[in-house]
Amino acid sequence: MITAPAAGLAASLNFGSLAAHVAVTGPINVNINNLAIDSAGNNLPCANSSGNISIFGIAYTARSSGTVKNVAVRNQFGGTPPNTCGTGLSIGIIEGSNVAIQSSMMEQFDFGGVYVLGANASVLNNMIMGPGVGSGFTNLISFYDGSSGYATGNRLIDLNSAPLNNSPIGSCGIALQKNAKPIEVSNNTIGSTQCGIALYGSNGNSIVGNQIFGSSVSDGIYLCGSNNMVTGNTIASSAIAGVEIDPTCQVPANYNTVQNNVINHTCAGILSDPSTIGNTLDANSIFNATYNQLVGFTCP
Repeated sequence: MITAPAAGLAASLNFGSLAAHVAVTGPINVNINNLAIDSAGNNLPCANSSGNISIFGIAYTARSSGTVKNVAVRNQFGGTPPNTCGTGLSIGIIEGSNVAIQSSMMEQFDFGGVYVLGANASVLNNMIMGPGVGSGFTNLISFYDGSSGYATGNRLIDLNSAPLNNSPIGSCGIALQKNAKPIEVSNNTIGSTQCGIALYGSNGNSIVGNQIFGSSVSDGIYLCGSNNMVTGNTIASSAIAGVEIDPTCQVPANYNTVQNNVINHTCAGILSDPSTIGNTLDANSIFNATYNQLVGFTCP
């Protein structure tokens, strides 16, 4: 067990101000296995003179690499719940690093579980629980701005208690945004979040074989991007749509394939913006939806 020292964690000056229990920096390979990392008692304010302080359980930066396996990471937040800072991350992979995260557990954070920014990560067979404390949530797993990799076989639950401050569709189990290469999101189970899987300006990805239920604010799968493949997913109990195709993130949402999905108990089985073109929407099994397929901006 690695806990915060009595004096609290110190914040360095890369990535804004970064405070990490375990920081891997530079072009080196470090494997982290079989550890528990607990950031409770970090004694950090929300910001200092350099800006907001980001609290990481584990941080890989500056083109480092390695594996994280059989690790438990928890309590990444500054401040005192419920008034936390909204900057706590269990595991961050940034600045061109390349890391495999496997068979680990993350819980009690107020910004995200796995956060990949301009880096490569394989995220395999982890369990991640949102905490229901504080504010500032983004998503349980995020691949942002020039990232690559895959997310497979993860079990993700609980972002319903988060405030609606990430986007109009809410905080999601898995989110892709402007990734550098296509990412495969497959065979994950995502439950009780505000949205299941969201793509923002993200093209050519494969969303396959996921089970998504209880998307309380918006959609099981939200597509703002083109040429994505959405097949073989099981989606239940979404507030708006099982799958929504929407170009409002300022990029086209065309030529996506949505096939062979099972969608149950939602307002719209598939909701597509009227400006989109070339999307293939067939061979889906839709049950107990107010509208099986709906062209429009929202579901009444």
